[in-house]
Amino acid sequence: MILRGASAHTWDHLLRCSRVRLLIFALPIWLFVWFAFWSERLCSLWGVDTPDRAEYGAVVLRPDNERAQVQAALARQTFYMCEFFVQHRRACRNQYSCLIDRLQRQPSGFLREPQRSCWRTLEASLTDPKASQLVRMCYSSNSTRSLDVDTVLRVSEVNGCVRGNRHLWMTLMVRNEARLLVENMLYHLSLGVERFLIYDDRSSDNLREALRPFVEAGVATYLPITGNMRQLQVYDTAVQYARDQRVRWLGVIDADEFFVSTRDVCIGAVLEGVYREHAPNISTVAVNWRFVQPDVVLDTRGLFQAERANFSVGLANLHVKPFVIPDRVGRFRTPHSNAQRRGRYAVSPGGRAVRGPFLEPPDAEDTALLHFQAKTPVEWIRKRIRGKPDIPDAELMNEKGEFDNDDALSLLDEWPGFEEWEAPPDHPLAHQLRWNIARLYRAWESR
Repeated sequence: MILRGASAHTWDHLLRCSRVRLLIFALPIWLFVWFAFWSERLCSLWGVDTPDRAEYGAVVLRPDNERAQVQAALARQTFYMCEFFVQHRRACRNQYSCLIDRLQRQPSGFLREPQRSCWRTLEASLTDPKASQLVRMCYSSNSTRSLDVDTVLRVSEVNGCVRGNRHLWMTLMVRNEARLLVENMLYHLSLGVERFLIYDDRSSDNLREALRPFVEAGVATYLPITGNMRQLQVYDTAVQYARDQRVRWLGVIDADEFFVSTRDVCIGAVLEGVYREHAPNISTVAVNWRFVQPDVVLDTRGLFQAERANFSVGLANLHVKPFVIPDRVGRFRTPHSNAQRRGRYAVSPGGRAVRGPFLEPPDAEDTALLHFQAKTPVEWIRKRIRGKPDIPDAELMNEKGEFDNDDALSLLDEWPGFEEWEAPPDHPLAHQLRWNIARLYRAWESR
């Protein structure tokens, strides 16, 4: 009893001591901070993404995906790369050449085993409020655009293109490209596309959510697909569906391809002009690519990809992509070309016959598809993470030095130099592209 009383007296005395009381009440807080720090929960509470979440939007987990571990390794390294870029962007004035030079001067394995990575991002966010958002935008394909049905409808009417009679549809097959796909759809919607058939190849980003305003506005159809090696089958299915719906023209493109022409702002008018000028028996207008120079800054300076690439229209390329009359074509032979029904044939915008997926020399002076293939180094690596839809994973694993490389720094060596992609200065297509984007902004911003 005496000892128990003494212990109670001592305990009461200790509680009356302010320092001890502070220590007792602060101990749970310190334990929580310690746990949150080492488990990276603190980063999540702060709103900062962690390397584990970098796999989201990059890795397609399925039983037959032999590349999942490679994808995951590249996704984590991509997150660390973005984190590094954000930390150094002010010193480098946002220039990628400077950022990449600093990154490649780091010790070997820097991107593979970084220490307390989220803590570095937390530290950067204290001095740069945009840091967390920039890291997320850098490595993620999630769309962050705020859209509603009214905005979509305003954009569709901005240039007064022919609409409402199933004149021009487009089909795109995508995987983890939500951000770029939204820009692509808004851009082509303003140029007269009436409906998009979007085939989702097992995306793990927020693609379906991003498409909701387009679906509700009646200008998009969302179609999930499964299985490997489906690209040509998807295109054939889209053509058959458009044929059944009596669609006049169907464009078959990718999310990183943007149509531009000095002939007319409306895509349908350009196609009809080619049809009238050259022959009533054509089935396809095959449009050459122009390879656009890569982006040179980390920040998203504008809403659209064309702005981020300084309105470059790049160099003409011999690849073509088809805009078909559905009831005049057969099955797709490659992602760039399809069979023609008897007596029908494909032409370029200038009227040259096109046989197969190439036209050399290219016919891309007044009409082209701008192919934003490279974009930023991070997006280049993300493209390697996704792989190709028309090549099976097992085959990719056997291609030495391509797609099976899990070292992000070595993949940076594939990123093309700016000089190789520069277009002639002051190209007429660049002026038209600026005009298209300006009109799109007018519809976007009018409330």
